[in-house]
Amino acid sequence: MAVSPASTQNESSITVPLWIDREEVLTSKTFDVFSLLLNEVCWNAAAESRENAIKGVESFHEAFNIWLKTKPAVRSEVLLKTAAILEADATAYASFTPTEMGAEMLVAQFFVLLLEA
Repeated sequence: MAVSPASTQNESSITVPLWIDREEVLTSKTFDVFSLLLNEVCWNAAAESRENAIKGVESFHEAFNIWLKTKPAVRSEVLLKTAAILEADATAYASFTPTEMGAEMLVAQFFVLLLEA
């Protein structure tokens, strides 16, 4: 599974989308994400509107209610699959951390692997 923020029409610029109801949402307004490592803007992120915030909360509420009704064995299976995906692409996922947060790569990989545990 490839890991990257969504590209916009301008291939030199990257915009991280919102995720609402399992869909990528690119908005007309964005904000700069500043890299502590590079000391410059590394990409943009979609800016939230009131309407999208409400949709996001409603979507989360619905998903959480479904999760609450899910049997523990199924929850465990979902979490183990998620951990396997993170572990398989740990380097790719961790590569965003140094750029965006200034952490060293080994620290970033360790953090990603801790998330899956």
